Amino acid sequence: MSNSEPTKDGSHLIDPKGDFLRTLENCQGFYACPVGADGKLFGPAVGYTGEYDAGDGTKKKRVGLVYYNFSQADQWPAVLSFFAREMNRRLTVKNMVPDVVVGAPWAGIKFSQEVACLLGCRHIFAEKKGDDIILGRYEGDINPGDIVAIGEELVNNASTTSKLVSLIEKNGGHVVCIFCAINRSSPFKETFWAPPNDPVPIIGVIERETPQYRQDDPVVAEAIAAGNIIWKPKYAWEKMKAVMDAHR
Repeated sequence: MSNSEPTKDGSHLIDPKGDFLRTLENCQGFYACPVGADGKLFGPAVGYTGEYDAGDGTKKKRVGLVYYNFSQADQWPAVLSFFAREMNRRLTVKNMVPDVVVGAPWAGIKFSQEVACLLGCRHIFAEKKGDDIILGRYEGDINPGDIVAIGEELVNNASTTSKLVSLIEKNGGHVVCIFCAINRSSPFKETFWAPPNDPVPIIGVIERETPQYRQDDPVVAEAIAAGNIIWKPKYAWEKMKAVMDAHR
């Protein structure tokens, strides 16, 4: 953790060595369950939003040992700028400066807007309407031929991303990349593909493939049976932090 005096803009939370994952942890936005050499979990597993077909006509949430909460970082101006500057650098180096950035609803809006400001391009965002993704207030604001970058907070199973790519292409835009603060995706990793569209590169500030498990997977099944799981980790940070601190 940073030892600097607290600041209003959160600059004291930025890792002095420029480590983005450590910075996220300083913001209380990263949890990794401690695991013993024998595979025993010393802390709770966590539930994810992604679901799978359980085979009995029901769907169950996937489970993992790592949790990222970028909303704990993007509330700090200095930290949000720290991540956005790095993304601006990566997009510029890759020659992927778009005409417009489209922020994914809702968590991706703050980060994507900050990046668009640094890139010097337009920024709009999509909205959720039931299970659909729409442009809503920005209907008609993607011009035919526009080069578009999609801005996300975190790329995971990319279910929303697929709908957003299709929406942009339908409106005449061309998606050149998906950028995010955290890319923890699998199986997409560095590239997202939603046929019939061409593969689209995924560019993250933190790029860290993070396994997700079925609830009957041996890695997490025992923890679930014992009730050693937090289904809503966003609201249980103090417990999760205490576990990590006890096993450093």
